[in-house]
Amino acid sequence: MRTSLLRAASLVTAAAIPIALVGCRTQDGSAQTHLTGPDLSDFVTQRGNKLWYKGKEYRALGVNTINLHLSYARKWFHDGIYRRDGEDPREMMLNGLDDAQKHGFRYVRFFAGPGYPKTMDLFYLKDKDAYWENMDAVVEECRKRDLKLVPSFGVVSTFSGYHGEPAQAVLDPNSKGHKGSYGYIEEFVTRYRDDPTILMWEIQNELMLHADVNMAGKGVNPGVFTEGKAPRAKKTIEDSLSYDQIVRIYKEMTAFIKSIDKNHLVTSGDSRVRPECTSRRETFPDFTYRTDTLDEWIANNINSQPAPLDVYSLHMYGPYGVGGKGEVKQMGCANNMELFEKTITAMHDSGRPVFIGEFGKNYEDGKDTDPQDVLDMMKMFDRSGVSLMCFWAWHFKWQKATFNATSESQPELARAFRALSEKYGN
Repeated sequence: MRTSLLRAASLVTAAAIPIALVGCRTQDGSAQTHLTGPDLSDFVTQRGNKLWYKGKEYRALGVNTINLHLSYARKWFHDGIYRRDGEDPREMMLNGLDDAQKHGFRYVRFFAGPGYPKTMDLFYLKDKDAYWENMDAVVEECRKRDLKLVPSFGVVSTFSGYHGEPAQAVLDPNSKGHKGSYGYIEEFVTRYRDDPTILMWEIQNELMLHADVNMAGKGVNPGVFTEGKAPRAKKTIEDSLSYDQIVRIYKEMTAFIKSIDKNHLVTSGDSRVRPECTSRRETFPDFTYRTDTLDEWIANNINSQPAPLDVYSLHMYGPYGVGGKGEVKQMGCANNMELFEKTITAMHDSGRPVFIGEFGKNYEDGKDTDPQDVLDMMKMFDRSGVSLMCFWAWHFKWQKATFNATSESQPELARAFRALSEKYGN
């Protein structure tokens, strides 16, 4: 099986980076590797399948607080859940940052786009100066707490949808969607390209799960638009994005970011490909289902996140699940834990670090709060050499107890997070 994994991983190769290393021991006797070269940057950098920061390997835990910047501004579409209980959304965000800092987290991942069309009308498009001043304040609050940020732009279809264009418009430089998306990224990246508070940039949340899904006839939700401004009622086949089109988006957006910012790494934000990825590509739009082989699935994951992306992204839930149709067992794995561990190994073998952008557990609205699944995933990520793991979700009241925790609601998890962070020297 190891040979098989290497064969899948070999579909993507990375140039070896010559660099001098020396070994030493920490106080607890564990080995730690340090750079001996002059590149002791204030920014997190990539060296093969590891991340480096200030001269040593960088491994860190983070939290997902996806509504961070919009709730800090009191502009998030769903902030009513806080106000309903007499809570200030901004204070809730600050309390979450304080709790994260206290328990050893080193960064926060958040959805950094301008929000739904209605929110865009009320904030970003209405007063850009106020919008970016709010973002500055969020960055400063994290800087004060020694927390880095992973902003997930999430604008692949935001501006095209706002203007009534199909999702594929982002591929057309003459479209409003393309101009809006790239204009927003340029504003954001230019503003923070020299700020080490940014850990790395992320393109979009879980875009590859949309690959080769026929969107023709799907409804457009008028409720996310300013009243009366929904530009259309139904989507068309041009709202479908193919695997190859998404790969192109990743390449073009990443190259654009790197043309502005030479300091920060870029990741995709992907969860994984679908277990039937190959058959979707082969039979779109008249879908015929076939589960990928293990080699196909690993190769599809690796090839879906191409250079110039720097860091692979995966999201993992349900470590002992086998898929809705038993797909995981069809690939020859006992459960998701085994499947993801093999995928992480193959990704590392291809020469790039791995970011677990989300991992958590469905607590079923509070009925099952046993943290063991999360603890088991953390152990697997740790032994697999994952550079970054980011828990879903932190102080995210909108989801109630589903995929959500605070140090008060999950003290065992909080202790485990802190212990692992201390192991990583954080």
